[in-house]
Amino acid sequence: MLAYIPLLGVQRELYRLPRSRERFERVSRHDDRSPGDIRLPLASMNPMAKDHVPALLNQLIGARADDWVVG
Repeated sequence: MLAYIPLLGVQRELYRLPRSRERFERVSRHDDRSPGDIRLPLASMNPMAKDHVPALLNQLIGARADDWVVG
């Protein structure tokens, strides 16, 4: 069974940290790539992304994109 987990807010909070080793480690702690042990599916998140990514997340959050789930 697949379940949708709203993560835009989680990602936005991580991007509030300065682009640094701390941000990289915080993102890495959320994503344990051991089979069956993924805490949050953030594998595609780039912890060193530049400012355009948090800006896009702000737009998606403002548009309530996490509510667009089609079931």
